[in-house]
Amino acid sequence: MERAFEQNWIAPLGENVNAFEDSIKSYVGSDYALALSSGTAAVHLALIESGVEAGDVVFCSTLTFCATSNPILYQNATPVFIDSEKDTWNMSPIALEKAFKAYEDKGIKPKAVIVVNLYGQMSKFDEIQELCDRYQVKLIEDAAESLGASYLGQMEVLNDRVARRRAVFENHYRAFCDFKGFEFQPELNSSQGNRWLTALTINPDEAGMTVHQIIEKLSEANIEARPVWKPMHLQPLYRDYDYIPESSDNAKTLFENGICLPSGSDMTDEQQDRVISIIKMMYEAAN
Repeated sequence: MERAFEQNWIAPLGENVNAFEDSIKSYVGSDYALALSSGTAAVHLALIESGVEAGDVVFCSTLTFCATSNPILYQNATPVFIDSEKDTWNMSPIALEKAFKAYEDKGIKPKAVIVVNLYGQMSKFDEIQELCDRYQVKLIEDAAESLGASYLGQMEVLNDRVARRRAVFENHYRAFCDFKGFEFQPELNSSQGNRWLTALTINPDEAGMTVHQIIEKLSEANIEARPVWKPMHLQPLYRDYDYIPESSDNAKTLFENGICLPSGSDMTDEQQDRVISIIKMMYEAAN
């Protein structure tokens, strides 16, 4: 960005954007890359390129930020939200197959499926891709959180920053893994997430405290933590749209009990020790 300002080359595009796109192509091993203004714009363009038009149906992960689902409405299409599964917190292949069968019975073929890699963790792509191939539906991957490029900065330092975030996660994990009721977001054996945020669920009956109590206590110490994304099917904007759960409503349970701890790649060990110390004191007092 400094170079762009120094050269007075902000728009239209220019060598800095070209270099960024080349870095993305090299990093992910793709022949093509297109830089847009936001992840929302990227999903919107993907829907347009997939031929999504007014009246079409699009299956979408429910546990995500609204930037994933809003572009469906931009196209005057209809979102159908798909539940999460416990192994990754991402789209459940079981719920997705239920959705395909239910809409096939209605004589409706979705135009696309949008799967999200929540908090940097990979989805079960083999299973999801197989279902999309079977029903001949295009699959769009919202990888804004899993690549880390938008959150971790320049491509030249991406690997170092991902490594640091994973180290922050490991510190949190070692501190709390033996606490009753604490369960960290899982990672598939076949993948390695970027641990964009250290996310976990806390069972209040077992831990003796709720995520909201932890968030409030950390806030008193000027430390920000936050709940996980509120599922789209629970949002007022989307309450009238269809939702396909796996068996129980996994996404709702994750939302009710989920918390994201401070996880920045520039977070110092001393800052993390403050977070850990406060939560440990709360846990010991409750147990």
